[in-house]
Amino acid sequence: MLEKEKSLLNRLTLQIWERYPHYFFKDIFGMEPYPYQKRVLQELADLSIKRVMILAAGGTGKTRLLACLALYLAVPKATSLGRPISVIIISGSADQAKYLYSYCREAISRNNILNSLVKGEPLVSKTEFKNGSVIFAVPNSLTAIQGKHCDVVIIDEAAIAGDFVVRDALRITSTSDIDRIILSGTPMQYDSLFVDMWENPTSYPDWDPRKNTFARRYHWSARECPKISIERLEEAKRLPPDLYAIFWEGKPYALTNTVVPREDLVRASKNIHTEYDPNIESIAGLDWGFGAAETVLVIVQKRDNIYYVVGVFAWTTDEMENVHDAIQSTCRQYNVRIVYADAAQVGENQRLSSRGVYVKPIHFSKEKSRLQGRMRALFHQGRIRIDEEEIELLRQLRKYTWDTHEDDDRVDALMLAINEEEKEQDIWWTVL
Repeated sequence: MLEKEKSLLNRLTLQIWERYPHYFFKDIFGMEPYPYQKRVLQELADLSIKRVMILAAGGTGKTRLLACLALYLAVPKATSLGRPISVIIISGSADQAKYLYSYCREAISRNNILNSLVKGEPLVSKTEFKNGSVIFAVPNSLTAIQGKHCDVVIIDEAAIAGDFVVRDALRITSTSDIDRIILSGTPMQYDSLFVDMWENPTSYPDWDPRKNTFARRYHWSARECPKISIERLEEAKRLPPDLYAIFWEGKPYALTNTVVPREDLVRASKNIHTEYDPNIESIAGLDWGFGAAETVLVIVQKRDNIYYVVGVFAWTTDEMENVHDAIQSTCRQYNVRIVYADAAQVGENQRLSSRGVYVKPIHFSKEKSRLQGRMRALFHQGRIRIDEEEIELLRQLRKYTWDTHEDDDRVDALMLAINEEEKEQDIWWTVL
């Protein structure tokens, strides 16, 4: 093919891609978009839609869709407009950022036209195009987004990216005429700003009369994903209700009558980052697990009368000897003075003690009500701090009621870790 004909073909392809973004998806990924992916792509080709929220089940193609949207805006749409478009994708974690980048890299490597439009080598954090467009892909980090100004912000897993990042998106796009913000994710944290925005259409409407711009909300469940079988869907129904609602139905899940009220848990974890202090002794709580169940160790340090959760560890293995090795090593690493464990597991406690770990058995079934009450009181007093990235512990705490008997291993370990009675004063007057 002559160079002139090749150039003409490329221009025609870009025009088709810009007009029909679902064709772009198919050409760069080698697969048809799912019906809900196609709908999002078609509607978001309209740049008057400035604010977008995507709330959906896990594993249903959200991240691949976001990668396609970023590439679509940076290449076909930017070419059509005759101006570059800058996109920043902020992920909830470093691993999620790499995951999303891998989709962009896959698309660029498999499509010759798209590949020919890239300037230099695409990097994990930055991909530049010959038309002047650029895509940044960064994890949830203040240093990564500080000083950034872009036309489009895409936040992947917005519930765990943090409220600050969601709010800071307004600053990032504030000087752009495109000014598009896309929040996407599974509703893993009910008390997040992302979920609050989703559930509050009055404060976050689909139409902004001040700017004469549209917003869009998109939702789909695992049932709508063609790659998930009916058998898997039926199997998933046996999961705890919160897990099924969040990860399979893509719906926020809030419980009432929890041991730790929502506002107390938010205060204990929102924007909190805890660090281990090697100069202070640690206390641990241990919840033994067998077979498929995890053995969980929660480590806390008490400073200025506040308990800081400095480590949450979980192991699943058929060889309990390996679990004992891991617990012993972790206790040494964190200078653990004492490990509180359920007295019912006599054999495991004795084997761990024989390794030089000071294990103090607690009759958990008899003491459970006291432990629950103490935990509630400490949270109410603002005397517990949990790193906001301890997602599993926080998830279990959000749904932990007085009668919970499953999916509670991290909470049980935490209650054991903070079970020591106060010597100075009685805290029980604060129990509601």
